[in-house]
Amino acid sequence: MAFWKRRKKERTVLPNSEPVLSAPMGIDIANSEQILTMADKLVIFKTALIARSVTTSMVELTRVASPSYISDAVSSEVVFAALMKVINVEIDQVFPGNLAVALQVAISAFAEMSGHEEFKRKLPVGGSSVRCSNLVQSVGFAREKMRKGALDTVFCVLTSDQLHSLEFVEAISYSQRFHLPVVVVVLDRSLSAPSNGVLATVKQEFDRYTDAVSVTSACSCDPEDLVATLAEAKAATTSGQGPVVVVATSCDHSNHEVIELAQSNGYVSMVPDTLECLKRRLMEDGNVDSIDLDSFESLILDELKREREDRYLDQSEAVATSDEVSVIKEPNYDVSFDAYQGPRHLGSLGEALDDTFISILKDKEDVVLVSDELRHKVTQMELTGSLDFFESKTIAVNFRANTRMQFALGMSLAGARPIVEIVDTESPSTVLQRLSREHSLIVSRTRSSVDLPIVIRAVYGGKETGHSEGLYTMADVTALAQSLVSVVPSTPADAVGLVTQAFMCTGPVVVLENRQARSMVRGETPEGNYRIRIGKADVIGEGGDLTIITCGILRHHAHSVAEQLFGEASVEVIDLRSLNPFDTETVSASVARCSKVLILGEREGDFATRVASYISEKSFWDLDAPMKVVYGVVGPISELIQSQATLGVASLSTIEKAARELLSL
Repeated sequence: MAFWKRRKKERTVLPNSEPVLSAPMGIDIANSEQILTMADKLVIFKTALIARSVTTSMVELTRVASPSYISDAVSSEVVFAALMKVINVEIDQVFPGNLAVALQVAISAFAEMSGHEEFKRKLPVGGSSVRCSNLVQSVGFAREKMRKGALDTVFCVLTSDQLHSLEFVEAISYSQRFHLPVVVVVLDRSLSAPSNGVLATVKQEFDRYTDAVSVTSACSCDPEDLVATLAEAKAATTSGQGPVVVVATSCDHSNHEVIELAQSNGYVSMVPDTLECLKRRLMEDGNVDSIDLDSFESLILDELKREREDRYLDQSEAVATSDEVSVIKEPNYDVSFDAYQGPRHLGSLGEALDDTFISILKDKEDVVLVSDELRHKVTQMELTGSLDFFESKTIAVNFRANTRMQFALGMSLAGARPIVEIVDTESPSTVLQRLSREHSLIVSRTRSSVDLPIVIRAVYGGKETGHSEGLYTMADVTALAQSLVSVVPSTPADAVGLVTQAFMCTGPVVVLENRQARSMVRGETPEGNYRIRIGKADVIGEGGDLTIITCGILRHHAHSVAEQLFGEASVEVIDLRSLNPFDTETVSASVARCSKVLILGEREGDFATRVASYISEKSFWDLDAPMKVVYGVVGPISELIQSQATLGVASLSTIEKAARELLSL
């Protein structure tokens, strides 16, 4: 099988990644004219038939007058069944995107039809195929594997409607830059001829943007062609010639079969029915009786009528995890900083954050920094003087924030602990929303508490000068991803303790950093091993008249107001330190003790609303007066822009006035 190439470039292979040529599943690549027996083809047909029957039995076509049942997996089943003959389930990995159910069924069916029980131990990974996030995750997975010296092939499955995205070209270009062992299988669902269909589009895109990318095609209903092409693509990647794009095109039979496929918008499109084409091929090319094929199909459908989908779908219950403490792997140092007896020094909040991240990068082998090579971010600036030391720990990519996050997610699936930085000019809310969605999908697919340890540095809040940044408050950053663990260090000691603990978690953790607080807040910084349990609030003082609940930079405003009221009233300040989970036990105890509550937030809709809702539900009868909630910004984004000099933080006089009003009740 000849690959199309624009021109051949000199390849650079990363250290500790010597090319290894291997023929998968005992297939002789040199003699690829007849690599499958009729028995092998029948196994592939039965595997594809089961995948079609199970996946389409769960989706009913209701908008078209047809008794057919359809699924997104239509025209992919034969490709998945052929892929089973190529992959090594012990070392290779498949990222199926939104076709994960079809792949899972194909794995179980192939194991049953062929007797390869080891296939049942392999489950698909990777999130949904929103745009090309699935491909970016597979590239990050392969990058981390190669960084560790492995050349295991990573297969990524995409449908043809996902190619019109800049992420597709960016991911393939990055793979070509490091010759990653990635095989991208593109399912061409069009009815066009290969010369002017998806294959031509892919070649045109690569000819415009990048060089030396191998592109080949195979008939999506011919098992022999598929297995030979996929096997050769895998051999090319393991020998350092990756990536390879394999386009599974529709066949050239004059009596090409089609099937109706319902779209999410209600429309119906026509796609190739590769399974029916394969059935016709078997009857034409071999001594296969159509009665035998029909009887097997009837047998499968009869089993599905008896609700036997669980025979091929993993129905085991997911491992239950707690919302709070389950993300922690090791015991915590749950002590206040006042009880800390180790060495300490004076410094700013920003210095404490940067020094902690750099120290962890230096000391922990699995921690890597995924940085934007076109921007100088916080951590990257601190590493300028030590680039030689951190060269192996810094992965520089020319990706946008969304793509960079998906790349880091793939690296975490391969066992790394990536650090990702996003700033308010990169729409952090939408970036974190996609991360939350992909994380949920991966956990549900693996049906276990899979480790995805990513630490995100979300920098928000503009400086007092300049109006090009700072259009985001804490609420804007976390509004769409409130399911992610989020911490807000407000002192240098909290920065060390919370960031250190974040790297003990098994899931994504967002560290929120306010630009103004980075330089404004100063204090003692612990130099020893100091950690703070995520979800444990900090109580400043112990009052009996008024509780002020807040977090972040507002903690210092609340503390200043409490000092001004000293002698007049006993005021207690609670710094939540983490938004999710937040310390409900400490909040409830403080409300019961003080009976009057003032909550300080940055903008309407942030954590203050959630805390007020919790108190109204759980501690209403402990209140002696209505709660007060004070926001720095109330109204649309235009008001936030106009009040940018104060960064959406309420003034001390406003906070003090609200506190005195509560105390007078």
